[in-house]
Amino acid sequence: MNKSFKNQHELVLYAQWFIGERIEVFRKDLSICLKADTNGRHAYMPALITCISLLELLSGLHAGKLWPIGLKGIIEYTKKFMDSNVYSTDRLAVLYEGFRHKIAHVTQPYGVFDTHKKLKNNLLRNKPQQLITWRVNATNRHPAIDIVPDNGKLTERPPWPVTYSHRCIVSIYRLKVDIPKSALGTGGYLENLKIDPQSQGNFEKCMQEFFP
Repeated sequence: MNKSFKNQHELVLYAQWFIGERIEVFRKDLSICLKADTNGRHAYMPALITCISLLELLSGLHAGKLWPIGLKGIIEYTKKFMDSNVYSTDRLAVLYEGFRHKIAHVTQPYGVFDTHKKLKNNLLRNKPQQLITWRVNATNRHPAIDIVPDNGKLTERPPWPVTYSHRCIVSIYRLKVDIPKSALGTGGYLENLKIDPQSQGNFEKCMQEFFP
């Protein structure tokens, strides 16, 4: 069976539908996560991993592979389709290493993330060491990911005081706006797909992997 699109028009139409559906589901899931329960609590960690997952999917479609995408693939995507002053390499590295991996494997980030921790291809080890604690919220805070100096110690929940030098503040609301905009907005991924043969080929390779 020939697993390919008949022509460029068919590929673009399918890409618009496929990505549109993913974003529709993404927005629905985030709306559920950000609706407070009877105790006023929100599902911030599921919301955050959903944001990172959509960003990884879009990065993979752009790169022409769905795995492994990695931080490098995300950086390449955001440089082209998002504001790199906001989504800087440092911020993305903290989001990926400090949040993505920890939520996926141990349900939430460590209380403090050491940027000089021995991680494979850790881009942050070339910068001054930071000990980063975090706060995730649903406010319309700009930028979506911010890292600010904030010296202190975690004392309420850890078994012993844990020192930190910075705080990473993540706005789920802003991620909910910015990530879909990178695909659907002016100059975004889908507009690029319409005119770029390489992007079209990369999308088709990913669909062959998605639907073998």
